[in-house]
Amino acid sequence: AAPICQLLVSLCREDPELLNTILNEVNRGIAERNHEITRPYYRVLGALVSDKAASDAKERPAKIVGLLLAAFVGEKELKFKEGDFLVEQILRFARHFPSCGEFLRKASVGVERVVKYLEQRPEERKVTWKKGDQVVAKYRNERGVYPGEIAKDNGDDTYFIHYDDGDTWDAAPGDQIRPRLFPRLDPAVNLEAEGLEAKTVEALQFVLKNQSRNDKVQINGILDEATVNALQEWFTERYNMPKSGKMDEATIKQLQEYLQANYVHSLKAPLKGYPGQEKSLAEEPGTLGPLTKFYLRKFLDNKVCEISVTVAKKDFNGAAKKHEAFRDELGFHMKGRRYTVTCEFAPYGRSVKDKVAALKNILKGEELKEDSAYDSEDERNERKFVEGQTIDAYDDFYRPGWKSATVRKVNGDLVTITFDRATNSRGAGMDLVVTNSQWGDRRKIRAPRFHHYLRGDAHLVPVQGLFSKLKG
Repeated sequence: AAPICQLLVSLCREDPELLNTILNEVNRGIAERNHEITRPYYRVLGALVSDKAASDAKERPAKIVGLLLAAFVGEKELKFKEGDFLVEQILRFARHFPSCGEFLRKASVGVERVVKYLEQRPEERKVTWKKGDQVVAKYRNERGVYPGEIAKDNGDDTYFIHYDDGDTWDAAPGDQIRPRLFPRLDPAVNLEAEGLEAKTVEALQFVLKNQSRNDKVQINGILDEATVNALQEWFTERYNMPKSGKMDEATIKQLQEYLQANYVHSLKAPLKGYPGQEKSLAEEPGTLGPLTKFYLRKFLDNKVCEISVTVAKKDFNGAAKKHEAFRDELGFHMKGRRYTVTCEFAPYGRSVKDKVAALKNILKGEELKEDSAYDSEDERNERKFVEGQTIDAYDDFYRPGWKSATVRKVNGDLVTITFDRATNSRGAGMDLVVTNSQWGDRRKIRAPRFHHYLRGDAHLVPVQGLFSKLKG
């Protein structure tokens, strides 16, 4: 690429119109949303900007960077992947060529337009949890979702969770946690009070509203006609009970029969936690006695957990689909079960917040910090790797995906690496764990397997966490 750049620099000195031809090609690629056209030119544009011997050297920053800024003008349908790519090129020019940074400071209106474009795509706010929050969450590498309570905020977007079944997870990632949709009821409080307390009625209304999809039910803590009708409709599916809208003796009997058949019968220790003497629901026929309230609260708690888990699973699945779209936007595509990078630009890993901050620093006249700038195939070939360096690499051998790795040896353009242990959400890499079905679940640790990549391989990125943190 360097000789080609030098040749084009010389040709543009002799024929200034050639620069306009190159810029027209770049503009066509942007208009047609085709990076395959524009990608080879950015290294050339950098060389042309740095050519101080050209007759139009002072005008080139305005021509070249101005062309990129013009892509954000008007009502063009500029997808975020394309806009993000152009912002990276603008920042690269500003970082490497002072004349471009100076032009951007003068073209403050254009820069502010780019900032506004980026801020239309704000990064999602992370939900934070505090000690005592009731949640439903995944457990380590299992697929299920389970109810629990936050015991501690570790301060690094991970949390210590006590699950209801007695298990614990000392470092549950924040994105693996969802809220419990209704607070837990205390089944043994105020059992002797007349009728149902407001909190129990609210829990009943929440379950009826979500379980039966009954929009007439309002969560207000009042045992009104709409709530009782919804409850009777629920019983009608099993007992063919007419609707009266009244919590009469017949309705309470059906409630007790339902609780006995669908909940109490399945409990190993039905009276665990009950403060009164041992007895059965048959001793409270047609009345809202202490035991009826006790079982109703426990049943409603169980239903709230089921609903919360169902909603959480849908949310996790939606997040997975959203993540697929995000990966596609970053330039990944899927072949079978394997991801392949089609986009060559690792700077996509930088956050919107960082890009906005960099553009605002340009307007303030501050210098941009040197960071990982490798924007073309040629620059990938120039990457430096050293022994012991921690990087990201794409493993296409065992459980394909991006994983963190360590450089073990560099021999010319050949880079030898090993994948780090347990680098993805599905467990340790094959490099470190051997399984044998003849021996059941027994596993043993073995020496790491070495993998070899060429220095310019697009599946080798000299920054750890850039892609390996993208789960999926």
